[in-house]
Amino acid sequence: MHTLHSALGAGMTRHIRAMSVLLCLLFLLAAPRIASAYLVFSQNPPNETYNGAMLDSPYHFISFGCTLSLDCGVAGETVYRVGVWMQKVGSPKDVRLDVVGDWQDISGTSAVASTPVSADTIPNDAYTLVWFDFPEGVVIGERGANNQFFQFQFADAPGMYDAANHYRVLFHETSDFSGPAQWCKKYSGCFSSQFYWQMDAGPVPQAPDQFYATTTASGTEQYADHFDADPSWNTDQPEHFSWDSARHELRAHMENTPPAYQPNRYFIKELDIDPTQSFSISADLMLEDARGGNGAILFGLFADDFTHENLTPTNGPRIYSKSTLNLKLMSLGGGNRFFELNAIGQDSVQQGGGGSGPSFRRYRWYTFYLRYDAETKHVYGTVIDTKTGLPYISLDADMPAGFSPDMRYLGVSMHPDGEFHSTMAGSEQRLAGASDFRIDNVRVFGTASTTPTPACCSNIFFIPGIQASRLYLDENGNENRLWEPNWRTDIKKLFFDKNGESVTQGIYTKDTIDAVFGRSDIYGEFTTSLDGLVTDGTIADWQAFPYDWRKSAEDVVESGTSIKVGDDVQVVYMADELLNLATTSKSGKVTILGHSNGGIVGKLLIDELVRRGHADLVDTFIMVATPQLGTPKALASLLHGDEQSIPWEHFGVVMDKSMARDFAETMPGGYALIPSARYISSVSEPVIEFDPDVAEIYDFPSLYGDSIDTQSELQEFLTGDNGGRAKPSEEDTDSPNVLDKTLVGEAYTLHRHLDSWTAPEGIEVIQIVGWGLDTIRGIRYDDCDILLCPDNLGNLDRELLLDTEGDGTVVAESASAATGMETYYLKLHAYNDGTGENRDHADFLGAKPVQELIKNFVQNGTSTLPTYVSPEKPSDTSDERLRFRIHSPVSLDLYDTKGRHTGILPPAPDSDLMRIEAEIPNSYYREFGEVKYAGAGSGEPVGVVLIGQDTGTFTLEIEEIRGDAVQETSVFTDIPVVENARASVENVGGTAPPSLSLDMDNDGVNDASIAPGEGLTSQELIGILRGLIWTLDLPVEKQKKLDKIFDTIDKTLIKDQKCVAHAKAKCEHNTKHKTDQAFAKLSQSIQKLSRDKKDAVSSEDVTDILALINLVKTNLKI
Repeated sequence: MHTLHSALGAGMTRHIRAMSVLLCLLFLLAAPRIASAYLVFSQNPPNETYNGAMLDSPYHFISFGCTLSLDCGVAGETVYRVGVWMQKVGSPKDVRLDVVGDWQDISGTSAVASTPVSADTIPNDAYTLVWFDFPEGVVIGERGANNQFFQFQFADAPGMYDAANHYRVLFHETSDFSGPAQWCKKYSGCFSSQFYWQMDAGPVPQAPDQFYATTTASGTEQYADHFDADPSWNTDQPEHFSWDSARHELRAHMENTPPAYQPNRYFIKELDIDPTQSFSISADLMLEDARGGNGAILFGLFADDFTHENLTPTNGPRIYSKSTLNLKLMSLGGGNRFFELNAIGQDSVQQGGGGSGPSFRRYRWYTFYLRYDAETKHVYGTVIDTKTGLPYISLDADMPAGFSPDMRYLGVSMHPDGEFHSTMAGSEQRLAGASDFRIDNVRVFGTASTTPTPACCSNIFFIPGIQASRLYLDENGNENRLWEPNWRTDIKKLFFDKNGESVTQGIYTKDTIDAVFGRSDIYGEFTTSLDGLVTDGTIADWQAFPYDWRKSAEDVVESGTSIKVGDDVQVVYMADELLNLATTSKSGKVTILGHSNGGIVGKLLIDELVRRGHADLVDTFIMVATPQLGTPKALASLLHGDEQSIPWEHFGVVMDKSMARDFAETMPGGYALIPSARYISSVSEPVIEFDPDVAEIYDFPSLYGDSIDTQSELQEFLTGDNGGRAKPSEEDTDSPNVLDKTLVGEAYTLHRHLDSWTAPEGIEVIQIVGWGLDTIRGIRYDDCDILLCPDNLGNLDRELLLDTEGDGTVVAESASAATGMETYYLKLHAYNDGTGENRDHADFLGAKPVQELIKNFVQNGTSTLPTYVSPEKPSDTSDERLRFRIHSPVSLDLYDTKGRHTGILPPAPDSDLMRIEAEIPNSYYREFGEVKYAGAGSGEPVGVVLIGQDTGTFTLEIEEIRGDAVQETSVFTDIPVVENARASVENVGGTAPPSLSLDMDNDGVNDASIAPGEGLTSQELIGILRGLIWTLDLPVEKQKKLDKIFDTIDKTLIKDQKCVAHAKAKCEHNTKHKTDQAFAKLSQSIQKLSRDKKDAVSSEDVTDILALINLVKTNLKI
């Protein structure tokens, strides 16, 4: 039995001999590079209220260990460290653990003692895990009859209890005897004990410092690694599979249940090997932990594309990979151990075999050895116990069809990879719990493939989009960030003059935008993901190149960029930076990644490298959301100053339209976004449309017909109809602008090159396209529909034309314009719905699927695409969305059930610029002329809030859309409104029809509830009129007088509705007469208010109210 001697509580001197077995939770550790036993118990410290005092007296002390003739589960193993939870009391001496053969041996003559532990390292206010080291190791059970004890001693003398100066150790009310290697007699169980030692994990043993020796290695060495440095193995789950930098090993984590079948979990290294020829593999593996009593370790070769095929083995159908050869050891609890040699040839026929066998230990290294003999078409699998050097299992099988040449990936695959009873097979076969294991000393012999695998992976050169680089100016030694702007004066300093020069000299850049005003991510999460590629060893480095996006793309590439480096501003050339980046690349090459306008700049950068003779330094060119053929949204900015926020609805800055248009039209960089000739010819919808009525204002139809559908027509329209249309005044943003002919001509010269651009041979081109968001596809011009509106260009009405095939800024046809190239679509609407985010063109790179896709490109593989990504243009028409359009003097705000907001915000305290907020998934806010637009996904109902900004009427249109088809339209027409009046529509997109509530004086009490339709009912108009008068803040007695008139009108109208058929004519005549009298009395009362000096109401308010009274009378046909 185990023995325990302890003094429980201070001052206790009686000798206690335990009458039960102690469960000793030892952690058995090895010196570096020596295999040894090691036990892991992930238990928390016991309740600290239970503790025992030690050292009590020369004869009363604490000891523990193997005793008598019990067969300890760890007998014969070597222990290097023992941990105990301890706390000191007072100032005791230093302490150590002695090893004795008899629990009564207190003389200190034991053969082995741990190194002393200083009392100064043990706290007196809390328990801590104290480790006692045995540098030479202690073999458990070597003192005869398995007697082996550890006992505490002061470092320089046998223990003597001192009530003021001693140590205390943790114990617990009950012992936990669930450990698989407890010190109890095998098969006899353990008895309960009130005391046990809480030990904790130290370092696991390291693998033997040598490769498995074999005389049967085939071919030449193709790969070998002790993992002294990060080997940069590829994984889709770095949190589960990684390199351990402290131990120089690979660690793998297998989570079996839950979750259910997950096919894309792997930890692999692509080899330059031909698996159709003879080869051999060896690797050391160690099972570290198996929670739930179940676990597995496996290793082998797998097919490169992880293609799954259905097979039907003897025990039922499973899904297996195309080709694999691997070995696996499994623990299924209850002492059961299984082993399998799994092999699937290129004929998809499963071979191999397995069975059950003796226990394999945790924390024991085993060498897995796999060999394929191509001549005999036979495979062999052997597992060697590295501690004993003896075989643990040996298996072999015929492989008549050999292996697929795609089977070049070495490592661990967590999808069903040809393993009977796989850890990721059917749910009935999947293991419970989870397991962790280690991999070391991997070596592969074989024949190199005929096509060498390129070195991985290339450094990344990132080019941001337009307006995505910050711009600065040194002002008397103080750095002023001009972009993103805080003040209108910041924007003014960014203007170009008519000669194409910046009006402010000395502007420079130094970084890209990570987040807009600290709120919304732009490039922050993306650059963090690139840092991760460096940290995990996938690439050596990456670099972003910020640039002055006001300039033309040609100027950016050819003339350099003023960039602040340290304290100095230098002119830096993009091509030079790329060449420098290539010098540190693992492949010697660079991947260019351009976002938005960065893709256009990237094409010209490659042209520059061709001129310099260095195009071979680029292996891949990735364009993300690039307007390769331009995009119609640019027309709105250049012609009218619309859509010129940063240019994102994600908390963007709102300029007034005149400033926005002036800024856009002098900025050469923006002209490259004008739709090109190829765009106009390849996209079916025209970019400019004209209503026939527009001829009442300006005869565009006689010049262009009902639309602009050629590049020459668009160029003519942009530059003023061949001189027929004058440039509008700065304030007149409703008239289409007349753009600079030189800048427009230069833009089309660039587009003629870009429309037919192809990459040099050897550069792979990939384009990632956003799809599913409302995107501007064009502008439709109409005459002014307001009564008595003057027929001139300054009153030209324009409508936003939307399409769902885009990312909110760039139409998909433009972003996918590189023909014959790899193209991938991110379904943004579905992504936002699924994640609760609101990603669009601007923060496209922050989407996790895009980051995963780019990582796959860098690692030369895209066999498994991330969720929401498709290689084909999506055809799903099930996306549901809401669109809102309002033309009036009211604000427009959306709120969802979670309180998220989309709409305009007032300026921040440090700014004079309005801001846009778009928190609701798939939402946006836009102002286009006098019309306000908003949209949202219809994943949940949305509320609309309108606040009056002036006196007038508004019309609110709500469309419920599925795909591109309008399913339902609700229109609230000509609703009267005054300043600060509040209108709202709740639960738009819900099951109930929408209804508009109108609170004219914004006092929280609705004056009218209005149903959608072509006009207001009499009752709705009366309610609005009553609410309008309440906004005048009249004295109580006058308000009561007017309320009585309204009550009379209400009662009369109700009576009119009850006129019976036989007397209907007379009844209606009497009702109209009474109503007319009531309205006349109301009008007289209102007119008197403007003449009452004491309580005067403005003549403007009186006129508005009288006009509304006449509108009501007209509606009532009085």
